[in-house]
Amino acid sequence: MDRWAGDAWPAAQLSLLDDKVELDVQISWIDPDTERFGSDSMVIDRGSARALTELAPGTSLYAHGLEMRVDGIEVSQDQTEIATHVLCNTCGHHATVTPTSPSPGSCPQCGSAGIADTGQPFEAVRLRRVFSEIRRYDAKISDNSDERHSTRFEVLTAVDFDPARLVGQWSVEQVGLGVPHYRRLPVRWFNLGRSTNAPSTRMLAGRELAAPLFRVCAACGKLDGAAGTNSPREHRGWCTHRTSTTEHTRQLALYRELMTQGVAISLPPSVTADPYSVPSLQAALLLGLRETMGGSPDHLRIEVVPHPLGDAEGNVRDALLLHDTVPGGTGYLTDLVSPARLWAILVRAARALEDCPCQFEDRASCHRCLLPFTRFPSVATRLDAIRALRVLLATDAEQSFAALELDDPSWSVVDKPVDPGWGESSFEQQFRTKFAERMDGVAPVKQVTGTNGVELRISAASREWVLRPQVLTHGTRPDFMLTAPGVPDYAIYTDGKAFHASAVHNNLADDAVKREVLRAKGIRVISIPWSDLDEPPAPEWLDEGLVSKRMATPVGAGISKAARDELVAGSLGLLTGVVSDPLSAPRGVLARVLPLLLSQQPGGGSRSIHPDEDLASVAAELVADADREFPSNGPKAIVYRMPHVALVARIQGISATEVALVLDDSDEALADPSHAQSWREWLRLSNVLAHAADIDARITVTSLVGGEQSAQPSATLSGDWAGVDLGDVGPSVVEAVGAMSQAGLPSADMMVELSGVMADAVWRERKLVLLDGEAPDEDADELRGRGWTVLRATADSDLGALIDEVRAVLIDSRK
Repeated sequence: MDRWAGDAWPAAQLSLLDDKVELDVQISWIDPDTERFGSDSMVIDRGSARALTELAPGTSLYAHGLEMRVDGIEVSQDQTEIATHVLCNTCGHHATVTPTSPSPGSCPQCGSAGIADTGQPFEAVRLRRVFSEIRRYDAKISDNSDERHSTRFEVLTAVDFDPARLVGQWSVEQVGLGVPHYRRLPVRWFNLGRSTNAPSTRMLAGRELAAPLFRVCAACGKLDGAAGTNSPREHRGWCTHRTSTTEHTRQLALYRELMTQGVAISLPPSVTADPYSVPSLQAALLLGLRETMGGSPDHLRIEVVPHPLGDAEGNVRDALLLHDTVPGGTGYLTDLVSPARLWAILVRAARALEDCPCQFEDRASCHRCLLPFTRFPSVATRLDAIRALRVLLATDAEQSFAALELDDPSWSVVDKPVDPGWGESSFEQQFRTKFAERMDGVAPVKQVTGTNGVELRISAASREWVLRPQVLTHGTRPDFMLTAPGVPDYAIYTDGKAFHASAVHNNLADDAVKREVLRAKGIRVISIPWSDLDEPPAPEWLDEGLVSKRMATPVGAGISKAARDELVAGSLGLLTGVVSDPLSAPRGVLARVLPLLLSQQPGGGSRSIHPDEDLASVAAELVADADREFPSNGPKAIVYRMPHVALVARIQGISATEVALVLDDSDEALADPSHAQSWREWLRLSNVLAHAADIDARITVTSLVGGEQSAQPSATLSGDWAGVDLGDVGPSVVEAVGAMSQAGLPSADMMVELSGVMADAVWRERKLVLLDGEAPDEDADELRGRGWTVLRATADSDLGALIDEVRAVLIDSRK
């Protein structure tokens, strides 16, 4: 079959095939003149795509001057067309259940065990023929009654992404985009009954929904009117159950199936987390196809479906499934699947939206852009589509789409599946959702898609707060930055134990170094452990009676109940309080008396220390030895110890002036089951100390105590590099970075793990890596194989030439 040339719509006209569903209409009447009974019949065809809802039982079809209510489904006498289906709760994997073929114990595509739950199977019949029995006089449409009745249904799209049907795939790491292409892909649509306000009862193909199904007579298929009773009106004239005293019904779903070609555009979480972005992007993609083809893409459809990533953990992402409506496919998707082709489609869509006149008409979208391509006009907006396209095209908010080259994608493409680590983690998404829910009851919250992903805009305390993901800040990239005019910035880290504080992934020292750099710059650091997404238990040192006693003393006189309640609610409660009252004096007072509160706990007390002792060293020694000896005389200090954690505070008068909080990050400590709780307490205490403005606080781990690694930025760095930590970087790279800083090159992320390789300097946006000259050649080959440009810095490097190479990739080229 011919392909189109350039951007022209194909000349060949396609005959778009679709299964037909027949409506068998039986019409009866009584002749007013003869009073004789009369009857007639007709058959009306509809394509199965429209018929799934337009000819579902309970709907009315208006044709030939008649209102024809669909009374039921034609079912064969032997019921062979009715089968038991099961769908995975997470992805769209489908199976037919029989006595010899039960439901799978787990999903073969994503590994979910939910597919085996007892509530997953349901009966369904393929929609082929329905019937309507009407009286002509009653059904006639007149000028006195032209009201049309419409019914909404729960329609679910389920796609079985069998890896055996995969033709090819590619992905873009910098935006977390994946594009697999499938041949003969089974796409199923299930009508699960009328939409209701009833609580959701099923989790099917990633959607939580109520599925009342269609309750019909088991013998004749007529729609049942009322549960628990039987009436002749609920049956056809020949039905064996017409005069039965008991009901004989079955609850069925209706479905249609299409085997065709499909391309699954797996979206990054920074797009899917915004409920408006996906439907807006769905319409924008069709707009881009129209702009590319020169006409409406009538033979292509787009569905939003879950797509398994195929990794060992069974991760699933929302995807836009672009599929052919012709059974078997027309072959056009083979052309659309290339990176260059998809890039051009997205750029054309973005340009059309950027230039659409509706932006000056106070309209969310219009007939010239998105409205012709969406079933959800209330949630498909021009601005949300533009924001989503900026994420996929990796462009800044200030950059015009007109500046992008249609035939020169700036993506760095690799021929491999999208990695679940690219883009936001599930933890980050859940944090933002939980935080938005908490704030929604306090202040107006607006969710928008920014350059790096979904942002929250919060109007509170006479300020406009912005929660932004993945903002490069002084050489490190916190998960979120929370900022507002006139108050300190907050760097927020969502810390899961598995990837931060486990024996397999011990990143505690790296975490401590990066966060100490930010604290040195006046940024307040807040850490969110997974347990804080729910209601965390309050620590004993926040006991209401204990805090009340401290409030009665001069040093704690400014503490308020609200300040305590924030901390009791965990890190999310603390952030909610910060946005509501960012300059709260009681919050700072409570932070200053933290050492005094801890001194009243088991493991706490007052000691003497030498005047010149380093508090972090004292705390590290106390972690290692609970019986560490202290001098009998000297300046006063407060100490607190629990397994794997110690705090030491220097006291002058009645107040703490300096604090060290140290966590044991040794492999032996992380192997202890009690370490997880100690790590979470270390994070909680560090969150409190973030607000002790007049206390010199050092928050670190044992491996960093003693001067082996410094969190202070190099004095030789300036400009964009100021504050970048070079603690673990080899001397050759340190020298190269110093030269780049002086040359005014953009800063990089330092010591980043990429696909199992530790890279010294990384510029993610351009997929550029700088490795130390002593790094194994295998590391460089691995990164090059994944699409990265790899440069090396050695003791003999020509720094001028190296700077020119870096500048060529970062600034002068469009790689």
